[in-house]
Amino acid sequence: MPAKLHNRPADNWRVLLSIADDLGRGEAARAAAVALSAGRIDEDPGVVLLGDIQCIFLTRGIDRISSADLVDALNEIDDGLWHDWTGPKDDRPPRRLNQSDLAALLRRFHIRPRTVWPAAR
Repeated sequence: MPAKLHNRPADNWRVLLSIADDLGRGEAARAAAVALSAGRIDEDPGVVLLGDIQCIFLTRGIDRISSADLVDALNEIDDGLWHDWTGPKDDRPPRRLNQSDLAALLRRFHIRPRTVWPAAR
């Protein structure tokens, strides 16, 4: 994988580059992948996280959730970043997102955990 491709662009190109390698056109395919992905701005993990949290809240029809349940829901997203989380700088070995990681990502948005009582049913 070219060093300039990481996160989702790398995931998107991985299979195509494997096919190109099998056909003997790997180098040309890598150059094309880098050129076609050059203008793409990587998605900020914090912004992706906020969108995923919004989706969880809307899908479940809730207005509050425990940190543990939120982390579990985030890790269940099939095409999400969270079950293979490599850190905000993409420089750590992959692992599942945990509550500390969640708190760190949300901190810059001034979102902090607090005691929340479950909604009355």
